[in-house]
Amino acid sequence: MKLKMFATLALVALIAVPAVAQEQEKSKKKSDGVSSLVSDILKMLEPVGLTADQVAKITELAKSADVQAKSIRASAGITPAVIKARMEALKAARETGKTGKELMAAIDDASDLSADQIAAFVKLRKAQEELEKKAIAMLTEEQKAKLPKKPTRGNAENKGKKKDAA
Repeated sequence: MKLKMFATLALVALIAVPAVAQEQEKSKKKSDGVSSLVSDILKMLEPVGLTADQVAKITELAKSADVQAKSIRASAGITPAVIKARMEALKAARETGKTGKELMAAIDDASDLSADQIAAFVKLRKAQEELEKKAIAMLTEEQKAKLPKKPTRGNAENKGKKKDAA
């Protein structure tokens, strides 16, 4: 009887310990205190070798931009579900081969956003670009040279050239 009880308790412990550990990992990720905007900009600038002073200044910039972004999302009623729907629409539109303004129009049509929400997404994108510009302005010339180049869409070598009519 004692052996059965011990085996049962051991089995319960084997199942419960990993589940508790996973919950703790999830809560650590959420309570990290670093917003995705802060972590995204720092990840983008990681290859340049930021100084501690630069990291602190960029983190402060990103935190203020994050507060602004949260207020924009809240005022337009942009929820995580809306963002997820927009990302799915983006993925579907890219698979069809659309780019540029055509891509953005397809995303807006497919995700059933209101005019306020579309305007809010435009504001959010501009705020992100402004944050990147301010962060890059803080870099030294050597660090700017180390910045990874943004990928170009399409074939940049043939830009502006006419296609041969074959």
